[in-house]
Amino acid sequence: MKKLLLLITLFTLFVACKKETNKKDECGCNGIIQYTIPDAEPLYGSLSYKIQLDSLDDFYNNKFWFGYTVPNCINCVHAYILCNEDFLSDTLKSKLVSGEIIQVKFSGYVTETCQKTFAPADYTYNRLILTKIEEK
Repeated sequence: MKKLLLLITLFTLFVACKKETNKKDECGCNGIIQYTIPDAEPLYGSLSYKIQLDSLDDFYNNKFWFGYTVPNCINCVHAYILCNEDFLSDTLKSKLVSGEIIQVKFSGYVTETCQKTFAPADYTYNRLILTKIEEK
């Protein structure tokens, strides 16, 4: 009886640990696609490069970010942190790294961030696998 109880306990722990490991694969650039921003219906927003200004801010610094605000909802802000940075031209990257913010239309595949942050309920943060970008 004790052996059976031990086997059940070990099996339960193994399954629980296995599920936690799989959860890590559900987020980030290689994570499960949550939704698609179609090429035929791109979003219009801004593209910038985020640097660390606050020593306590360690949320996806030194990354390219797309910002999109839902029309008629100034507080509905969606931030997309770029996964495939090689999709951007070197000229565009150098403008952004120097501090410019560029208006673009963009599309791609959206996944969850692995690192979470506290934000108002109408703000979202996701990763973006870019499929198309155009300066406005």
